Amino acid sequence: MAARVVIGDISVDVVLKDIRNIHLSVHPPAGRVHLSAPVGMDIDTLRLYAISRLGWIKKQQCEYSGESVPLIPGESVPDASQEKKQSLLDAWYRKQLKAAIPDLIALWEKRIGVRVNEFGIKKMKTKWGTCNPDARRIWVNLKLAKKPKECLEYIVVHEMVHLLEHHHNEQFMALMDDILPKWRSLRDDLNRLPVKHEKWEY
Repeated sequence: MAARVVIGDISVDVVLKDIRNIHLSVHPPAGRVHLSAPVGMDIDTLRLYAISRLGWIKKQQCEYSGESVPLIPGESVPDASQEKKQSLLDAWYRKQLKAAIPDLIALWEKRIGVRVNEFGIKKMKTKWGTCNPDARRIWVNLKLAKKPKECLEYIVVHEMVHLLEHHHNEQFMALMDDILPKWRSLRDDLNRLPVKHEKWEY
């Protein structure tokens, strides 16, 4: 999908692709601005992103070089713009998780032999997921949307297994070994990829 965002006197060509990050570049000879973004991102989010990078864009239009940047812009973004952009990005992350989690739950309900009544998504600073066994409800961290799908699946399975065993004891680990043998590797991968500089415990 292709679109165009106009910011003052700057026109930005936007292409949505099956990628994980936003890629911003400026091309000679006329300083054409090109922005590639993950499929599903809305135009308002991308417009705010382009605005946050205006200084860089104008500089690069003189130098004709490119830049590949992470999905979340750096600290140089003005506070108000950053707050709005983060809100839009969070909404997009939530949408992606809401689309992915039901299929994972349905798949693993059959394999584990449990029933999940409902799930929720929220920001958590010290956990990737939680479970309320009495309500049969699981929660996943919003920031899992930025992790590989295998990591999301691991957390969903982990919380669902808590419906069988509430505590992180030997029985729980034995169940995880039987249900998802590679869970330790997935856990280590997830915890090697911290979000920002927060300390994660799981």
